[in-house]
Amino acid sequence: MSNQGSGEGSLAHAKRFTSQSTARTTTSDEREITQRFHTFLETTLVENPLKGEYFLPLPVSQLIEEGKAIGESPVSIGVSCGSPMDSARGIIQEPPNLPGWKDVHITEELTARTGLPAFLCNDANACALAEWRFGAGRGTQNMIFCTFGTGFGAGLILDGKLYAGTNDNAGEIGHVRLDTEGPMGYYKIGSVEGFCSGGGIAKCGGYIAGRVDLVEKCSYRMTTPGLGREVGPSLGQTRGLFMGLFNAPHIVGEALKTAVFAASLFEQLGYETTPHSSEKRVDIIQALKLCNSETLVAFCQGMQSGAPVDSFVRPEPSDMPGYDDQVIMAAGAFTMGASIELSADAPLRDPFAVYLQGGLNYHSGKIGILLAAQTMLDRGFLQFVE
Repeated sequence: MSNQGSGEGSLAHAKRFTSQSTARTTTSDEREITQRFHTFLETTLVENPLKGEYFLPLPVSQLIEEGKAIGESPVSIGVSCGSPMDSARGIIQEPPNLPGWKDVHITEELTARTGLPAFLCNDANACALAEWRFGAGRGTQNMIFCTFGTGFGAGLILDGKLYAGTNDNAGEIGHVRLDTEGPMGYYKIGSVEGFCSGGGIAKCGGYIAGRVDLVEKCSYRMTTPGLGREVGPSLGQTRGLFMGLFNAPHIVGEALKTAVFAASLFEQLGYETTPHSSEKRVDIIQALKLCNSETLVAFCQGMQSGAPVDSFVRPEPSDMPGYDDQVIMAAGAFTMGASIELSADAPLRDPFAVYLQGGLNYHSGKIGILLAAQTMLDRGFLQFVE
C-alpha cells in the first residue's frame, strides 16, 4: 500500500480544534460543558443516510447556549470516523462499521444545522493527535497510536506531524494479512483486524491477568490439567470449537439415525449388515455387504449424487497407498475429510463391503442412501427378497 503526501492539513485542523481551549486553565463547570459537548458529538447520528434524511438531537442548541452562558461557546465541531473518507471535503464514504453511510457530507450537514465550522478526521488519526498533544505522546517527534475497536488501525506522528497519506489510509494496517487462515476482518481472512480488533479478540477468546498461580489454574480450567497455557491460544478457533461441542450430540444422533436407516433398508433388500439395525451401537460406522464390485461402485456413485457438495462428481475405484486393492470413496463434505459428514468407502475385494458413516442431518443422509439404492436398481444390481 502506497501513501504519499503530507498530513499538515489535518494537523492544522487539530490546532484549530484545540487552540481555543489551551489558552487558559478551564474550570470544573467548563470541563463539564466540554465533556457534555463531546458526548453529544459521539452520539450524533445520521438517522437514515440511505434516504438522505439527517437530524441532530435537540440538546445541541441547549449545549451551545449553556456554553455561551459561561463564556466558552463552541467554535467548531470535530468528527472522527473510520475510513474510507475524504477528510478534505468532509465526506464519509461507507466505512465497514457504518453500513449505509455512503458519501455522507457530514461536515456540511453539521455546519448547516449548527452554524459552526465542522471538520472530519480519521478516528485513529484523531486519537493520535489527541495523545500527541495531551497524552502519553507529548514531547515526542515520532509515535504510533493503535486502535483496537470494531476494526484495527493506527495514527502516525512522523517528525512532529500527522502523516495521513494522500487518502487518509496511511495507518490502515488492519488489512495486512498475517496468515492464509484465521478470523476474517473486513472480508480478508487472517488479517491483523481479524485477529486483533475488538471483534477479532471476542471470537478468539479473552485474556486473564493476575497472580501467576491463579492464571495457571484458569488455564487448566479452560483446557486440561497439565496442559494449561502450554497449548497456546486458539486464535480464531474458540467460537467454532464451542459451537462444535454444542452441536455434537445432535449431529451424532443424526448420523446414528442415518446408519440405522441404511441398515434397515438394505436388510429388507436382502443384504447382510454390520451392525444389524436392531443392535446397540458404539460408533457411527455402518457396513453393508454388497457381494460384488459392480454393486459396490453403483452404491458409492449413487450416494455421491446426493451429497450437498460435489454431487456432480463421479467416484471411480483407484489405487491408494496402504491398500493392496483399489479403493472407491464417496464424500461430498463441506469440510474436506470430515468423517462426521456422510461418506462411504470400500476396498474392491471380497466380501465387497462398503463402510458408511456420518450425516450432518438425517434428511440429507436419507436422500444419499435412497439414491445409492436407486442407482443399484437402475443398473440391475438390486436384490429383492420374496
